Amino acid sequence: MKKTIFTLMLLIPILGLSQEVKLNTKTASVSFVFEADNTKGTITGITASIALNPMNLGSSVIKGSALVGAIDTGNKIRNKHLQSKEYFNAEKYPTMNFTSSSITKDGDDYKANGTLTIKGITKEVSFTLKMEGEDMVFKTTVYASDFNIEVKKGREKNKVSVKVTVPKS
Repeated sequence: MKKTIFTLMLLIPILGLSQEVKLNTKTASVSFVFEADNTKGTITGITASIALNPMNLGSSVIKGSALVGAIDTGNKIRNKHLQSKEYFNAEKYPTMNFTSSSITKDGDDYKANGTLTIKGITKEVSFTLKMEGEDMVFKTTVYASDFNIEVKKGREKNKVSVKVTVPKS
């Protein structure tokens, strides 16, 4: 029942009462796994807006950002190192940003294609979007080295699984 109510809350703006859903992202987070050494972490400080119209996906847009300074791997020294000029350079590039260019239906889920900008470098990425319980969840895989963040030598060793979770408000 709660899932139905949450889905209806998301659909009411879509069905014409409003085109854009401003999300309460205070409890949203980005979780990531740096696969080469199974380093896990989160990033908070999420802002996002979604205008998702299942009847006209061509007019739908997803935008979001996360604060680089809010990286938390459970290790304060590693967090500070990741925020340094050598890696994310949080002082110069305080946010990571995603803007969709197209949204398509993919079975029961959606696919949001667009650009991800990290450390001033913009790359094309695709997120899968689905409901998991009462959470809206976006998933993708990126390579840190594509954004000039080379933790290990070689692209494949810089693979990062990313999951953005926007819980029910």
